[in-house]
Amino acid sequence: MTAAMTERIDRCTVVGHSLGGAVGVELARLHPERVTHVIGLDSLHFLYLYPKLPAAEIEAVFDPIARDVPAGVRGLVTQGSVESTDPALGEEIFEVMSSVRLPAGLATLRGLLDWDMDSALRTTSQPITVFAARPLYDDEAERRYGNRITFVPVDLGGHFFYLEQPEGTARLVAAVLP
Repeated sequence: MTAAMTERIDRCTVVGHSLGGAVGVELARLHPERVTHVIGLDSLHFLYLYPKLPAAEIEAVFDPIARDVPAGVRGLVTQGSVESTDPALGEEIFEVMSSVRLPAGLATLRGLLDWDMDSALRTTSQPITVFAARPLYDDEAERRYGNRITFVPVDLGGHFFYLEQPEGTARLVAAVLP
């Protein structure tokens, strides 16, 4: 075995964009001995996804996307874009998101829609910080989850601000790291 094969992560901060914030919360829940902090980049504040949706609402969101994946992906990219989003960046994001293998991509989306954030938050104790794109942020999320998640609205662009303003995003993340 090489040294690289035997290395492991003992303690870490997990940073995730969008769905990656939910993945970070799940990692924290499953590995509390390793995950010290979860940082979400424009995640966990979309109240049309959280808390857990009833089955009929899950189907109402999922089915149209599953029936026409390119149109569904286009809709997701458009929904996350703001007036200042460079159209070329939007196209690049669309191409990347469209290239995800369908069974995996659809299963991931279905898993997110079926995820119970309230339950996951009850069983995690690590701090959670979410940097939310101000134009997309609903401060109702803070009223609902503010005792558990620190929401920080930011003016760096839309849902993909980490791509629009990578240096500004890096400064935000670095500011909350120990």
